[in-house]
Amino acid sequence: MRAAWLVVAACVCLSVCPGAQTLGSLVQDGTSFEAAMLRTGDAWEIVSRAVEGPSYLLNSVRGDGLTRLDLVRENLAGIRAFLLGRERHEAARLVDEALAAVADLRLEFAMAVPDQAAASGLSAEVTSACVACHARYRDGNAVQGFRPRPGLLD
Repeated sequence: MRAAWLVVAACVCLSVCPGAQTLGSLVQDGTSFEAAMLRTGDAWEIVSRAVEGPSYLLNSVRGDGLTRLDLVRENLAGIRAFLLGRERHEAARLVDEALAAVADLRLEFAMAVPDQAAASGLSAEVTSACVACHARYRDGNAVQGFRPRPGLLD
């Protein structure tokens, strides 16, 4: 029961706190798109470490993971809206896959009795959707840096 109240409180906060839903709405051009991708990647890296780490069962670790997942969700929602505004429907579909897996993973993080194996599987689904989109729409590498393929942001 307590976990359910925490989830409700988090949802209420996200819906009424000033600035809580503004990150994604800031994706309006190529520069803000790339910034949203970086924010998403940074937050996702922390979530991935939490899921695979030995401390996943701790409430504090999962609590921080929920915060990071909300950042991932918000940025992906903004990226999706940006892509749909440019009629990049296939790219937006891949973002939808990631968003669906993020929603499921968020539910797992909020469970009173966590299942690390389930969280790991859901994390893999998010990563798979991101990898598929990056393989199709991103150039570069970790050394030289990444950038959207020409035409994606037009």
